[in-house]
Amino acid sequence: MEFAGGHLEFKETFLECCVREVKEETDLDIYTVKKLGFTNDVFESDGLHYVTLFFETGIDGPPMKTTPKLMEPDKCEGWDWFRLDSLPSPLFPPLKQIIKTKFVIEF
Repeated sequence: MEFAGGHLEFKETFLECCVREVKEETDLDIYTVKKLGFTNDVFESDGLHYVTLFFETGIDGPPMKTTPKLMEPDKCEGWDWFRLDSLPSPLFPPLKQIIKTKFVIEF
């Protein structure tokens, strides 16, 4: 399972990236963004090292759609809503890590 997300564009803020990625991947417009935490992720098999930032978002602005639309069918099978305590598996490794640490990352 994965969340909407992606890479920062050149000179893009975290907030701008969050809003853009959610729009690109789900066609939802978000209005509130809250920082949750980050993980330090090494994907050995791919030779990649990422810092993954997590945000909680809200769609509680003007009346709008609340059903995510599949905008990138070549990258994702679909979207659904889940409670944090009943997520399907397998989980995106950084998501599994941040849930395990209860959103607290130690240096």
